[in-house]
Amino acid sequence: RADAGTPRGAVFVAFAYYEAAINKLTNAALDPFAKIPEFKYCAVRLTRGEDGLFRAPEGDLPADATARIQSSALEGSNVSPVETMVAMIAAARQFETQMKMLQTAEANEKASSQLLSLNG
Repeated sequence: RADAGTPRGAVFVAFAYYEAAINKLTNAALDPFAKIPEFKYCAVRLTRGEDGLFRAPEGDLPADATARIQSSALEGSNVSPVETMVAMIAAARQFETQMKMLQTAEANEKASSQLLSLNG
């Protein structure tokens, strides 16, 4: 998809599996701990074809004979919506508690200031 936040000359591509065809356009480096492809920044070589599609400089990538389509399947996500929502609610509650503490401290300061000014 087009994204105005992507700098000119940069390409954003989602990596799903090491065996995916996009890995043929990038380097073969893997993260030493997670054993996944370099996601952040790596060089790619693409050329625009006459049909407007981008291809590897050597032409179309070879077809993967092991590729298959699985019906009624959804790609998994590394984000749990429920855990994320619970974390957001907890953060909002913590923020509200801290704001209430600041308001209470400010009210206490005003009350003590008034007491000191009456006694002074």
